[in-house]
Amino acid sequence: MHLYARSIFLCLCLLCCAVAAHTQTVVGGTLSSNTTWTLTGSPYIVQDDVTVSEGVSLTIEAGVEVRFKKGRSLMVKGLLRAIGTSDKYIQFTPDTIADPDDFWWSGIYFSSTATPFNFNNQQGCLVKYCRFRYAGLPNLVIDPTGQTAFTLSAYHSLGVLYCIIEHSACGIAASNGSQVTNNKFLFNTSDLLSGPLVKVGQNSAIANNLFYQNAIAAPSGMLSVEKNVKVFNNLLIGNGFIDFYPSLIFKDSCLFYNNTVVDNVLLSMEVKGALIYNNTICRNQAGMQTFELLTCKPTLYANNLLANPTLLPGTETELLAASGSDTASAPLNFWGSADSAFVAARITDHDDNPSLCKVQFIPFASTPDTLAPIIPPLNVRKGINWSNGKTYVAWDPNTDADLNGYIVYYDNFTGYSFSQKIMAGKVTYVELSGVNALSDIAVTAYDHLADGSNDQYEGHESWFTLAVADSTVGYSDKATHAQIFPNPSNGWITVEAPMYSPDSRIEVYDLSGNCIIRELLTAPCRIHLPHSGIYLARVYLPAAPVTLTKIVVLSPYVH
Repeated sequence: MHLYARSIFLCLCLLCCAVAAHTQTVVGGTLSSNTTWTLTGSPYIVQDDVTVSEGVSLTIEAGVEVRFKKGRSLMVKGLLRAIGTSDKYIQFTPDTIADPDDFWWSGIYFSSTATPFNFNNQQGCLVKYCRFRYAGLPNLVIDPTGQTAFTLSAYHSLGVLYCIIEHSACGIAASNGSQVTNNKFLFNTSDLLSGPLVKVGQNSAIANNLFYQNAIAAPSGMLSVEKNVKVFNNLLIGNGFIDFYPSLIFKDSCLFYNNTVVDNVLLSMEVKGALIYNNTICRNQAGMQTFELLTCKPTLYANNLLANPTLLPGTETELLAASGSDTASAPLNFWGSADSAFVAARITDHDDNPSLCKVQFIPFASTPDTLAPIIPPLNVRKGINWSNGKTYVAWDPNTDADLNGYIVYYDNFTGYSFSQKIMAGKVTYVELSGVNALSDIAVTAYDHLADGSNDQYEGHESWFTLAVADSTVGYSDKATHAQIFPNPSNGWITVEAPMYSPDSRIEVYDLSGNCIIRELLTAPCRIHLPHSGIYLARVYLPAAPVTLTKIVVLSPYVH
């Protein structure tokens, strides 16, 4: 009996080994008949470029992993349907991740014969619930459609829904009638010679997306949209724009509304004939100005525009008018004050330079616009109540007329989400039991329409305001994140972290968007930047969100 049982056990082990040995499929070349990549055949190793012939379909099932050898790509001349689910994403990734400069795959290209995406019935080429990592090629690598190498590049319309594009070079380039909705764009880089992160043609929609911690140096910005494109319900958070190129480019007849634009570095929005309304744009480090009008045609109304200091210390130029003799329209915006002189000081127009057009900003709002996303709480601070040992969080009250309360978040901060929260009501002071004051804690505000579903995208809940140490009680949380000092510097900076791991590293990008320094952080280190200018540092630490920091080098010191 024992021998029989052992025999069965041995057979099961051999069966498991046989199954394990069959869990990959090597692919390459031309698909000349309809093909399905199934979960049982996953992962698929793209050894050579794969081409889907004209009139042929490739269907990829939910949960499938597609691994590309270095530089390999997928060319679609027919139809691609890659549709995962919320719990079974389709993975598009390098076959191996070793040297960060030496494993990129080239992306997915949709040629002129590929089946266009149909906005109305969701037919045609569609990627949904897919995750793309380390895709696209930087520095003017030309793809078969004649564009620089995006992660997804389409000659016609394309549907990209509920996807994650991260650690890639560029993002999406597609033509008229495309839909880019409910996606996350995380930690991507577009350099000086690459295209924007998202570029779409006329009559397209960019909605309900999160753009977080992307480093952009492309002349065409992070978003570049043609006529009649709707851009709404997006979160543009913590992105770094390295050069003095525009961050967002909006052309004639575009609609940009109900977006939250917060905590970006060197933000500058270039507008030509677009309609910009009901957005909350605050707490950004602007370049020379937040908005630059290329013509006198654009209309900016009913936005919340405040706390966006420029590079020049002590200045806040929210709006730079275009040259001309016409009048640009910018009424009903909330500029952070009810004082007209305060508002006028934030606009550079004909009154400051006779060659510029006049900006008509009166009437303006004296309180935040309630149709725009609710404003993040201000002056959020944390400390320890020494009488009971509990961590406290306090903040200034919002002035939004539709405020319905606040939420305090803590534990497992990813940079854009937490695992725990407390509904605080309308109080502005909360004590937390069992929460370390050195951990990341944040507060949001929400309005009367918040229902717990997609509230931040819809503007019914603000973006997070991270709590800082309450300096009034002498408390310090210096050990929470990496420290880069001095900043500004003479070219030598020191990087210290509260903790280190084999994966801790710092990346420094120059004005062209090139990664000029990549070093492991196994201990405090000194870094030399030999040229004056502005740089962006991206720091990766264990159990901490990735951070982007602007570094200013004034006059480099030479030994």
